[in-house]
Parts: sequence; C-alpha cells; structure tokens
Amino acid sequence: MGDGGLRWSFEFDLAGVLAAIGRPLEAAGDAGQEEILAAGDDDESACVDLAGVVAECMPAGPGLAAWLSAQVPGGAADRDLAGLAAAFRKVASWAQAGELAMVAQVAARSAGRDAKIGLAAGGRPAWVSRDAAAAPPPAYPQPARPDASAGERSRSCSW
Repeated sequence: MGDGGLRWSFEFDLAGVLAAIGRPLEAAGDAGQEEILAAGDDDESACVDLAGVVAECMPAGPGLAAWLSAQVPGGAADRDLAGLAAAFRKVASWAQAGELAMVAQVAARSAGRDAKIGLAAGGRPAWVSRDAAAAPPPAYPQPARPDASAGERSRSCSW
C-alpha cells in the first residue's frame, strides 16, 4: 500500500459464484474478456441479478460490508432477499466479534494495571472484580408506576 490508497482484500470464489448461476468459469475457455463481451448473449433471460449469490459467497469483513451497503431492499430480486439478509447477519456477527475483542482488551489491560487483580497466564484477568461483575446502571431512569406516590415518583426519576 505504498501509494496511500485504501484497498480491501478478501477471498472471493468467482468460480463458485458463476457455477451457482449455471455459468461455469470454464465455459469461456481460452477466450479473452473482449471476445466474450463481443460474442454477447442474445437471450434476455440469461441476465441474472447476482447480488444475493455474491453476498452469500463473500466472507464476513469490510468487502462484504461494502457490497451490502449498495443493496436496497426494495430493489432486490425475490431470490436474493434471503441471501442478502443472511449476509447482513454475517457482517453483524463479524462486527460484534470485533467489538467483544476490543472489550476483552479493555478488561485485560485494566486488570494488568490493577495489582489486586493481575493477569492469568493466558493474558486474561486473573479474576473478575466486584465492580466488573456488578450490573451496570440503567442508561435512562425507569418510568414511575402510575400508582406510585409523589415521593416514589421523584426517587425513580432522580439522576
């Protein structure tokens, strides 16, 4: 990446995608791209939307996320909807795994800096502190019950 440009790298099984739509890569033989395009296909039914097939064949990562960012649910073919939905789930799972890996690093680094906790042999916290095991406070105050007294309502809405 010496030119400073942004590039995505991912494994993509073009032969598998083409085989899935009934157009194996070997069918082109030794013909070059220009020859294949010049030969064309007069059969209108030969046109196939590949959005779902491509999404199903791509591994989770930035390449698949970029591909999916261009997909519009209303514009997807019926046969592509399930594959596209599964691909979005694949990206969400990949992103969540990345998030959890970062949280694990926060926990490990915090434990490593705390003499009372320390790190176990595998680099994980030696034990879970009381603060880490405590339930986090709710992000927003809980709504008061309609039958609560004025005192209870003020306590439930305090910051």
